[in-house]
Amino acid sequence: KNMLVDVPEAEAVGISRVQGDVQDLTKLVNDFSLESTTTTDKKDKLTDGQAEVRTVLEDFTKCSHSHLWKLMMSFYDRKGPDSWSQGIVPHFITCNTYIAKSYAQILHGFIRDCYRPNSKIKLVDTEPLYIIELGAGSGKFSYFMLKALEEMQDVCDFPFSNMKFIMTDFTEANFKFWQNHSALKRYFESGHLDAGIFNAVTDTSITLWKSGVV
Repeated sequence: KNMLVDVPEAEAVGISRVQGDVQDLTKLVNDFSLESTTTTDKKDKLTDGQAEVRTVLEDFTKCSHSHLWKLMMSFYDRKGPDSWSQGIVPHFITCNTYIAKSYAQILHGFIRDCYRPNSKIKLVDTEPLYIIELGAGSGKFSYFMLKALEEMQDVCDFPFSNMKFIMTDFTEANFKFWQNHSALKRYFESGHLDAGIFNAVTDTSITLWKSGVV
């Protein structure tokens, strides 16, 4: 099987616009144990000339193991598609037709390179080409990307009929949203689109919803 992994976006968390979730986020922060260190002789108050008191929320650590990561995962899990539909998380820069067509052209170039005689990556026309999006979120980019690939199928060396675009995310809320979205329905039914729950930090395989392929 052919497989590509595409990571088209790293969504900004948009903490400053969380609005009604501020209290929830504050509670989550307070749930974590905090390490406090000071540069003074344990004085409770600062006066002119004294060193600044600093509170260390967390020492240097891998991002996926950090408190911030846990807050972000909890936020997206609770809000689901509302993260984008309510304007909390900015996303236009990575979810528009221009950027989707640009990615489709990059994929087209990659496919063309794979067919060169000296290419180390060989594609088989009769086997599916899996294009995996990690963290598909609202699914808007997925839709635009599929449309772009469909529109350029006459000039692409690999048959569109064997391209399988895979939407993934860690939260079931987004997954259910894709399943019931009218714009994605025809791609699901045609077999060009499939989806699965996948946490890139902990999971090692994806079980696809429509085809059942692992």
